Amino acid sequence: MSKKSESGSSRNRFSIQSILNFGGGQRGTVTSRSTQDDFTLDQASVQELKNGKLADRLKLLKSLVEKVEERRLEKTVIESLWLAIKDIAEQGQMDARHRVIGFLNALVSSHFDQLGPMRQTLFNYIKLCRPEDVEPCFALLTSLTQNGTYLYMLEEHIS
Repeated sequence: MSKKSESGSSRNRFSIQSILNFGGGQRGTVTSRSTQDDFTLDQASVQELKNGKLADRLKLLKSLVEKVEERRLEKTVIESLWLAIKDIAEQGQMDARHRVIGFLNALVSSHFDQLGPMRQTLFNYIKLCRPEDVEPCFALLTSLTQNGTYLYMLEEHIS
């Protein structure tokens, strides 16, 4: 039984490392530009983030915050990340939701100019905010509007 848990543990470590993969584009990778500073995320890694155990997913999100703040992402990577964590953001426990909202805040703050249609998705998510999530959702709203100075797409929803 210990051999089985050891192999599962090493598989999780490998998956975590593959999510934090940087560098040249391999077949099946999603990347924005071909520079050293770009973030590369392959589809298998996105699936691991989407389908892994909650504790592993939250640990990955914590690791990804720093990477997302330092590296450039393509719009499709941003959307893929959202789709991978959307279930936690909408139905997870409060601490898990707050971790996801914190990740989204870091994503919005560092990739504001690349959000595109994701801005609308995030505004819709904020509209459905639970009472216990008001503070982190307000921080996300502040980032989405750059402290209230950029109201594009928000105007349509508050009228």
